[in-house]
Amino acid sequence: MISVDLTSQVPPPISSTSPSLAQKDHQQITQYLSPLSNQELINVGLRLGLRYPTLKNMSPESLLNDMVNAWLRRDDDITEKPSWENLRIAVEDSGHKGIASDIKKGKG
Repeated sequence: MISVDLTSQVPPPISSTSPSLAQKDHQQITQYLSPLSNQELINVGLRLGLRYPTLKNMSPESLLNDMVNAWLRRDDDITEKPSWENLRIAVEDSGHKGIASDIKKGKG
């Protein structure tokens, strides 16, 4: 069973200057997020706008890929376009400043 602190769920701010991400960026996104545990991935997914039931129903073995795909498809009525800046903020707000810094250096 995966538990999540829902009290800290805060959506990332919208960045109008950050280019949108698409399926072609999937591999690079997963490379940045691969060091995270499933619990940490769920926290990032919540901050990206995915809903807890969606994340909870994903297979633990494929959570990373499924979460990135759901975010890129803008599942759960995500209104903002996926961007490197939104990903960086979600990762940083989840407490992973090193990975957020890597994203900023690589895509900033």
